[in-house]
Amino acid sequence: MGYLTFFNKCSCNITILKIVTFFLCTIVATQIYAQNATKVDNSQNNSAIEKIDQDGFLFLSQNEFEIAIEHYQNAIKKYPQHPDFYTSLGVIYMQTDQPKLAVKHFREGDKRGADSSTNMLGRCYQDGIGVNVDLVKAATAYQKAADSNDLNAIYNLAMMHLDGEAVAYDPKKAIEMLKQCAAKNDASAMHAIAHIYLSDTYVKHNYATAMLWLNKAIKLDYTPAIMELANCYQEGIGVTKDQEQAQQLIEKAAELRDPDAFFQLAHNIDSNTITQATFDQYYENLNTSAQLGNMDARLEIARLFMDGRFVVRDIEGALNIIERLTEEGHIPSMVELGVYYAKGNGVKIDFAKSVKYYKMAADLGDPTAIDNLGYRYMTGTGVEKNYDKAYELYLMAAATQLPMAYYHLGFMHERGYGRDIDIAQAVKFYKVGEEYNCDSAIHALGILYIKGKEPVEPDVKRGIEYLDKSFQMGTAESYLMLGALYQDGIHLEKDLEKAFQYYKQAADKGSLDAGLALARMHIEGIALKPDLNYAKFILRRCMQLDMPDAYYLYGRMHYNTPNHQINFEIAKKNFLKAYYLGSADACDFLGNIYQYARGVDQDVQKAIKYFEQGYERGSMLSAVSLGGIYITGFGGVKKDMPKAINYIKFAAQNKNTRAIIFLSDIYYHGTGTEADQQKGLDILLKHEELNHPEIYKKLSRVYFAGVNGKKSIMLAKQYAIKAGELSDPQGYDMAAVLEKQDVAPNKEKYIEYLTKATQMGHVDATMRLAHSYIDGQFFEVDYKKALRALRVLELKNDPAVHNLLGKIYIQGHPTLPADETKAFKHFKKAAKYGDLEGMYHAYIFMNKHYPGDFDQIEIEDMFLQLRSRAEKGSVPAMRWLGQICLGKDFLHYNLGHSIMYYQKAFEMGDSKAAYILGVIHEKYVELSNMSEALKWYETAANMGYGPGFNELGVKYQKGMGVEVDFDKAMTYYHKAAATGMGIAYTNIAWFYANGEGVEKDMQEAIRYYEKAIQLKDHIAMYHMGILFTTGNGVAKNQKTAIRYFVLAARNGSADAKKILERNKINWQ
Repeated sequence: MGYLTFFNKCSCNITILKIVTFFLCTIVATQIYAQNATKVDNSQNNSAIEKIDQDGFLFLSQNEFEIAIEHYQNAIKKYPQHPDFYTSLGVIYMQTDQPKLAVKHFREGDKRGADSSTNMLGRCYQDGIGVNVDLVKAATAYQKAADSNDLNAIYNLAMMHLDGEAVAYDPKKAIEMLKQCAAKNDASAMHAIAHIYLSDTYVKHNYATAMLWLNKAIKLDYTPAIMELANCYQEGIGVTKDQEQAQQLIEKAAELRDPDAFFQLAHNIDSNTITQATFDQYYENLNTSAQLGNMDARLEIARLFMDGRFVVRDIEGALNIIERLTEEGHIPSMVELGVYYAKGNGVKIDFAKSVKYYKMAADLGDPTAIDNLGYRYMTGTGVEKNYDKAYELYLMAAATQLPMAYYHLGFMHERGYGRDIDIAQAVKFYKVGEEYNCDSAIHALGILYIKGKEPVEPDVKRGIEYLDKSFQMGTAESYLMLGALYQDGIHLEKDLEKAFQYYKQAADKGSLDAGLALARMHIEGIALKPDLNYAKFILRRCMQLDMPDAYYLYGRMHYNTPNHQINFEIAKKNFLKAYYLGSADACDFLGNIYQYARGVDQDVQKAIKYFEQGYERGSMLSAVSLGGIYITGFGGVKKDMPKAINYIKFAAQNKNTRAIIFLSDIYYHGTGTEADQQKGLDILLKHEELNHPEIYKKLSRVYFAGVNGKKSIMLAKQYAIKAGELSDPQGYDMAAVLEKQDVAPNKEKYIEYLTKATQMGHVDATMRLAHSYIDGQFFEVDYKKALRALRVLELKNDPAVHNLLGKIYIQGHPTLPADETKAFKHFKKAAKYGDLEGMYHAYIFMNKHYPGDFDQIEIEDMFLQLRSRAEKGSVPAMRWLGQICLGKDFLHYNLGHSIMYYQKAFEMGDSKAAYILGVIHEKYVELSNMSEALKWYETAANMGYGPGFNELGVKYQKGMGVEVDFDKAMTYYHKAAATGMGIAYTNIAWFYANGEGVEKDMQEAIRYYEKAIQLKDHIAMYHMGILFTTGNGVAKNQKTAIRYFVLAARNGSADAKKILERNKINWQ
């Protein structure tokens, strides 16, 4: 509780602004009634006047203002010379917001000698109620009434001497005047004297004198003085700190029905740690305070119902309370409504209404409202954007020493809003804000030092210290920002664990945005232990508060989140809720739903509508989507290249990386315009200053593809590494791939890049590194090292990882013995997360150990999972089912069903299924049907499937079902080789080595063997070993021969293994 703020008095110790509350007016009427009872002209009927005042007070106590006005109007007609009736009627006119009539009646009372009217007239001039502000006239009126010994006027004039308003600044004279009032037992004057001696503002503080006057007022049961003394004991001002004594004083004030005392008793319970058990007492005190007239208590009750804390949430009821408080002139309620309409708390976002309420409070001089109004002008929300007006309002708020205003002034200089960017000036304002303990200014300094903006040198340590300080001061957003910086890894080294911890601390301190960031990490699978149930818990809590991002993320969870069931209906419902609450992100996804027919009929016009809404709300993604639609003419929309480029340029100008890359691609590939590869490259180079990994990765791809026929693996690699250095693991993964394709690949660099990407959690790099150890790429086969690489990803529950782990354990290697149990564990995990291959391998394992370790129900369940996916249109599921039904040892062996599943996969356009149908008809049916098999091989080949071509080559080479035709065989082998089949190159080499169908040419044979070896074909490796052993076409070289045999053995050649084992050569 801070010091009591003193206001000038009207007809008693009350505050009159433009509206006088009922509680204060009844006090005014009471005092006037008391004065009238003692100031009646002897010629008048004392009892009649007393009866008039009694009735008037009764009408006021029942809020019967119209009847009270008529009552006093009649009284004035009957007793026109009775002065205090004019004062009473003037006060009622103030209560009913009729200031001009109030002033008229105060003037009439003043003419007739009513000191109370003269005092009230002074108040009207001081505050501009019904007249223009005129402090000289106010002081004159107070002096006139004071000369007649009106205590309220003496008090008010004393306050003017304290402020130096239109009279000399004279604290000593003010104290003497207050002592005059105190001598007449005016407790409020005693309290005011005490406050002067406590504050050290007007005179040197004198705690002893202050305590003397406080105790004098307390003896008169003046509750503000009791509360002031309680504050002294709480803060240790002039007395030793004593919380128990403070509590006793507050309870004494409560016994005297002081509203502030009950408000303080309510807040003795920390609202952040309140429980259901302590809530009843808290609410009872708060409610009593509200009933006694404390508007802040009424506002707090409204907040309880708005948030639904320990009460049934009632947004409408809460808004009614706050709107009524606003009508009664409660400034904090005006500001509260302004915030609600700005942020969409319980109401639909309406910036115009937000501005309305901020203006109401600003017109009454509230610094926070002035500052908030400045923000509306700065952002152009609810009013036309006007930087000069915003700056002017911020200066006005800063003149009141509002800390937040200094932050906003600094912000405008930092961003260059309405003026040149001036970081030095921004820092000056932020530093002033820091002096006033403005956590936002301290937060801004932290960001400046972390990011570094000239002339501020980057100083991460100092920046984090600032953010720590602002967090401890209550700015949860400081840790929210640190979390984001660690997550993005642009200005701080990427560290998802630290990001998660900072988000959690911010969320624990009440930041709902941090809670949403946590939920987003769980949904996107980048939390250390993704937990979608925890994400749902956070989102549902935020959804209760109608936070648009919560509905958006809940929709997204059902739209495309891995390991979560897709439900487009639920997704759409929540996106729509977020959309109506003003979310731009929701517009993007609603547009996608209708553009790509996700659970709805395709409706491109509807998609465009949502994208346009997103664009208007500032969504760069919506702008890019609109650009894509108009470039491609998606869904029959008329192509419009100028419109498309305008949308994309808008997003690119706002530094949206996706738009920058899109714009670059338009010119690089000549999409809808003349191709200009150099311009495409220049757009990327122009935005290199953004220091963004996506820009660097795109530059890497462009240099690798080449510009006007010139490519540079060196530059491609450099930009990929730059992306990696910005904590983008894909950058390092790309660098590794490029290193491998270099003319002189560096094995150490390759491993370095993959290792860095793996340590940053990049799945593809980890899989690539593991495969390098499994396949013997660049280094010796080592399953243990592959296993170590994959363990980094085990916690991510990526089915591909568990599949590969399963295969490692099932195959085994001298470096790592086979382990069927571990293999099954990983296949089962892959299956759990919906991986079809994992389901297949788990099924195989269970069949192998049936009966015994597994019963038929478990095997049936795995089969049904696959069948369910096949029925939903999954081609891989159909193929795995076809494979299962081919196995004679399996429970579900059924050749007819196998053909049926492969036939369905083929009908879905699967070329591999066509090839396998050929294999089935050749090798699995009871009577081999080569003609049917050939038909399916030809079908697969016609669909571009390499093994189909290769099999036809074999058939024509060996005369299986067809006449031998080496030319046709060679033609098919070449077509198979063109699809990347190593065995096809080996088959071609065989023709040249043996002179079959072509002239014998060992050099040509070797050339094709080498091509096959590049594609890891172990048969070609084995044949090269034979050539170097026999010296056929090459000089004999046993070391080279052994090197090829080892390579062949490591890639699975049984013949090479036999030769090496026979010669006792270790190939492992």
